[in-house]
Amino acid sequence: MRSSFHTVVSAAALSLVFVGTAQAATTTWTVTNPGPGAAISMTAPSVKVRNASGSLDLTCPSVTITGTMASAKNTTGALGRLENSNPVKCADPAGGVWQVFLPRSGWYSPLSGTAYDAATGTTTIRPNLWQFMVLGPDPKCMFVTQQTAMTYTNATSTLKTTTARISPNYMPADGSLPCGDLVKANDQITFAGAFKTTPAVTIKAATS
Repeated sequence: MRSSFHTVVSAAALSLVFVGTAQAATTTWTVTNPGPGAAISMTAPSVKVRNASGSLDLTCPSVTITGTMASAKNTTGALGRLENSNPVKCADPAGGVWQVFLPRSGWYSPLSGTAYDAATGTTTIRPNLWQFMVLGPDPKCMFVTQQTAMTYTNATSTLKTTTARISPNYMPADGSLPCGDLVKANDQITFAGAFKTTPAVTIKAATS
């Protein structure tokens, strides 16, 4: 009887091991860049920057981001990175001139894939670190975006952004608001643009 009991327990334990192994799926990400290297350029005809109340409302013309996306396969979700952008001037409703850009010197944002919809060929992307710096008409007014919501669609080779958060890392330590009541740390703002990507990179993911 004791031997039979041990046999049953051992069989049950083995079945749990096999079930656990079967559930440990791996997602493989594939990036294909048809260009001669890893370089990419992404251009949006315009980018909209707006706070929740509408007291900050900017339309920025022709924003171009450059970066790298190398042809590769991995299981980490690493896709490439954004490296810099042209500084563009954006007008607010009062006529104030702002600048929006991704700084060139030592500033980049690694991109990670978090989900892939095979039916639409769309990847949900998490950008790491920081993304854009926004400078106001007052030299003291400056904020930096992070956690920009991004998707990339293969059929249109377009990176779409919708929202972003204000990084607390670049706000004054004393809690003051350099841009008045326009934005404060961790606010979610609209940061909307559709960036056409050249070359036409494709991103895919398969789970096995």
